[in-house]
Amino acid sequence: MKRIILLLTVVVFLTQGISIAQNQVFLANAVDGNQIIHRTWYSLSYNEAYEQADWVAYELTATEVNGTTPRKDSFKGDFKITTGTAGYGDYANSGYDRGHLIPAADLKMSEESMSSSFYYSNISPQHRSFNRGIWRSLESIVRNWALTEERVYVITGPVLSKGIIESIGENEIGVPKYFYKVVYDPTDERKAIGFILENSDGNDLPITNYAVTVDSVESFTGLDFYHNLEDSLEEPFESTIDISLWEFNSTVSTTSNNGSAVNSRTSSNTQNRNVRSTSTAQCEYYNGRKIYTGPRGGKYYINSNGNKTYVSGDRRSRIVRRACN
Repeated sequence: MKRIILLLTVVVFLTQGISIAQNQVFLANAVDGNQIIHRTWYSLSYNEAYEQADWVAYELTATEVNGTTPRKDSFKGDFKITTGTAGYGDYANSGYDRGHLIPAADLKMSEESMSSSFYYSNISPQHRSFNRGIWRSLESIVRNWALTEERVYVITGPVLSKGIIESIGENEIGVPKYFYKVVYDPTDERKAIGFILENSDGNDLPITNYAVTVDSVESFTGLDFYHNLEDSLEEPFESTIDISLWEFNSTVSTTSNNGSAVNSRTSSNTQNRNVRSTSTAQCEYYNGRKIYTGPRGGKYYINSNGNKTYVSGDRRSRIVRRACN
C-alpha cells in the first residue's frame, strides 16, 4: 500500500511548485542525510527510520496567531516525502494520539496553511494525556509569546536519539520517549528557552519545571539549533536562561466546540512581567544536573542515556538550589 501511495505522491510532487522556505537562519542542522522539506509556513527534517520528523522549525508571528481559519482535521500522507509517510492505519487502535509538531492552531492563516499541519510528516505518536495536557499547554504559552513579542522562532520535535517506547503500525512508527521544544525571541531582549518533556501521563508539574537552556536541549537531542546564526549571537542566548523574562501565567487555555485550544490573554501581562523581572527563578541541581520532582515526591534527574535517575535520601543533602540555567 505504501508503495502505491509513494508512486502517486511522487507524481503529485513533480507537478507542484517549490514552496517558499522559512528563514533558514533559524533552522536546525541536517540529520544524517535525512530529507529536509520547506513549506511556506514551516520546514522539517524527515526521519524515514522512525517515520516522523527529527525537527519542525517555523516563525510564529502575532498576525499568524490571530488567524481565524477554523480547524478541520484532514490527516494525509506528505507528497513531498520521497520515501512515503505514515497513514491512518498506523495510528488506528494504537492507543496513541496523532500529535502535531507545529500545531494546527499556529496555522490559522488560511485553509491551505491549516491543511498543511495535517501531513503525517508533521505528526508523532503521543500519549493521549500528554498531547491533550502539558503539550497543548506549552503550545498555548508559545502562541502567547508570539503575541507579546510580535514574533518568535520555534523548533520542536521528538527526541529520536534517546530511545523509542515501541513501534506501531505496518510502517513501524517509532513512539518517542521524549519531546522537546526550543523558542528564540529575536527582539530587543534576544532570549531563548528550551523544554524537554517525557511522553507520558506523568508531566503534572508547572511548565517552568521543565524549562532548560537551549544548550541543554542540544546536548540531550544531539541537534544543533539556530546553527546558521553567527556564534557571537548564538552562544549567549543558548547557554543561559532567565525564567523571569518569559510570560507563563498570562495565557488561559480553554477548549472550543471542536476541541482545539483557544487562547485568552489576561489584562495583567505587563504588570506580571515587571514583577517577575525583578526576581531570579530558582532550580534544584545535583552534580550539575537539573532535578525534577516526581508525583510521589521523589527527586530525579535525566542521565546521559535519557533515563530517570533518582537521588537517594542519603544523597539529597548534595542537592543545591541556584538560578535556573
